[in-house]
Amino acid sequence: NGEGIVEIMGIARDPGGRTKIAVSSSDFDIDPVGACVGMRGSRVQNIIQELKGEKIDIVPWSIDIAKFACSALSPARVNKVILDEASKIMEVIVEQDQFSLTIGRKGQNVRLASELTGWEITVKTDLQLKEEQENVVKLLLTLPNISEVNANLLFAGGFHTLEDIAFGDESAIQKSSGIVNDEDIIKIQLAARTALQEKLRNISLEEVKTEETPKEEVKEEVVAKEEVKTEETPKEEVVAKDEESIDAVDEENTE
Repeated sequence: NGEGIVEIMGIARDPGGRTKIAVSSSDFDIDPVGACVGMRGSRVQNIIQELKGEKIDIVPWSIDIAKFACSALSPARVNKVILDEASKIMEVIVEQDQFSLTIGRKGQNVRLASELTGWEITVKTDLQLKEEQENVVKLLLTLPNISEVNANLLFAGGFHTLEDIAFGDESAIQKSSGIVNDEDIIKIQLAARTALQEKLRNISLEEVKTEETPKEEVKEEVVAKEEVKTEETPKEEVVAKDEESIDAVDEENTE
């Protein structure tokens, strides 16, 4: 506005479809969203008309990225946000009935929210998260010195793969897992690296087998073509029989 109390912090737009605008206020007594929407939506409706019916979401900006993301994904309701600040990736967890609304038509809602926040956003249902956690815990329990409690704590701390454990920060693993012995952390990481090497070795063997498979298919094709030729051979016999029939008719006519 003219006094500079309400400020637009970001805009993400899909022309002709939807626009998301993040706003903030320097005065705690002034609601920035309400100030932009106007009495009974009068201010925003004028803009919507100018944009020929394009939908506009005006959401409150927040320095708390998780809170801001929840607002940016409105009208969907978010249950939980898991942040990976190093890579600026977040997972948002929603109820099953909120999944489609969170994603939006052709991914529009989550795409605009991602653009508005500057973070990559992936969406999962609470059921998907539960299944993933069970699988990760089962995987982590194959490593030495890890109990089910430790495994669940590691999952909650963002350690979801063998790679996360093998190459993760020792102090972060220690803090997340609740395992205080440094030697145990070293053993866990070594076991994770060994498991990864074995996994890569198995993948390499599978790729070699896959590359060898086409040769057998080529042989089968050659055999199939030979069989087709063999089946086509009787055509000559049919022609010969036709010629014999014609000769027989000619003899009858001659008699």
